[in-house]
Amino acid sequence: MELKQQVFVNVNDAGYPEVIDQMTTDGKGLYSGQTIEEIRQRYPKIELRDFDAVIEQQEAHLRTAPEMISEDQFNDALEMLPPDNWVRTPAGESFAFSERYSGRMTTIYARLGRTYWKFIDVASLGHMAIMERIGAEVQRRVPA
Repeated sequence: MELKQQVFVNVNDAGYPEVIDQMTTDGKGLYSGQTIEEIRQRYPKIELRDFDAVIEQQEAHLRTAPEMISEDQFNDALEMLPPDNWVRTPAGESFAFSERYSGRMTTIYARLGRTYWKFIDVASLGHMAIMERIGAEVQRRVPA
């Protein structure tokens, strides 16, 4: 049976879970050497959570909806650093900004037809998933 890594987490006022320390097998913080009660003196809302679940919560908090940008903004991002996962097709193109926003999260840039977009998501998001997100945003904006 695999043990899940447990971490001490403080959820800030914006709802973002901040990892304070990793719990060791003796119930103390790996870096602080303190128990949860001792850590709670500094962080009254401290909780013990599964590390993988915290990463999922952090990524969900950082993820943004696609927003339309100009062609110049798209080209500036494309030319700033070498793009990650750059895919070009006649219908559109997408790439991930090579500099990460946090962990696996980065800004994704896309062109669909003659429109240009950006949003924050995991850097490994595939081209088809990116195009689906942009297409859903275009559909959402179309008046009923």
